[in-house]
Amino acid sequence: MHLRTGNIVAALLSLGSCANAISLDVNDEGSIKAAAKTIASSIMGLYNNHTSGRSPGLFPGPYYWWESGLTWDSMVNYWFLTNDTTYNHLVAEALLFQVGPDMNYMPTNQSGTIGNDDQSYWALAAMTAAEQGFPYPTSAPPATWSQLAQNVFDSQVARWDISTCGGGLRWQIYSFNNGYDYKNAASVGNLYQLAARLSRFTGNQTYADWAGKAYDWTQSVGLIDATTSTHNTTWAVYNGTSVMTNCSSVNRIQWSAYAATFLYGSAVMYNQ
Repeated sequence: MHLRTGNIVAALLSLGSCANAISLDVNDEGSIKAAAKTIASSIMGLYNNHTSGRSPGLFPGPYYWWESGLTWDSMVNYWFLTNDTTYNHLVAEALLFQVGPDMNYMPTNQSGTIGNDDQSYWALAAMTAAEQGFPYPTSAPPATWSQLAQNVFDSQVARWDISTCGGGLRWQIYSFNNGYDYKNAASVGNLYQLAARLSRFTGNQTYADWAGKAYDWTQSVGLIDATTSTHNTTWAVYNGTSVMTNCSSVNRIQWSAYAATFLYGSAVMYNQ
């Protein structure tokens, strides 16, 4: 069994409990792919925006825009690991329809809620497409998957906010959205991972430098807990901090996804 093939079911199950009682033999690649196909079919059964006259790329409520981006990320990996092209046209359509007028995943229909973390989830999906060689439609606007990811990176580093807390990304992009005064580990962590992956993919040192900058800032304000006690380091990743206190206090809620994005980025940086 190919080791990465064994990750398919876990990746797709993370999208939701949409399938029950699936027969699976983890020592049989065919069984793993069959289970993954069942889950992928169930997930795509929830997707109707390409036929209902609504915006392609969006799953219906209660799912959010950023969750749709995560789903397409997993569906790219599903194709790569199974060679099942059934959904490729829908995945490509989704990833391209939501790029927005500046080709950086800032569609106008999301301006009321879009945050830096939301935008970067879609960028990470485009990055996965670039890394896995996902087909870019010839009928689409001239670009590449990596260029779309780079466009998001460029827009986010332009928002790196040194006016408060010595740097970091605010959670929200627009000042009229709730959460604009909050800097969170999800936004900076996604930028860190995106920069790390762009660095490996392109060989451009600028991306590696920004990855280091994002990580160092996160640790400096205490969102990554590097406190050492009795020769052990916590390495907890906390939720966020407020610009209203110049990031002097930390919301210590922990989400596994935030730790995971830093782990992924760190693995990529180590790999280089």
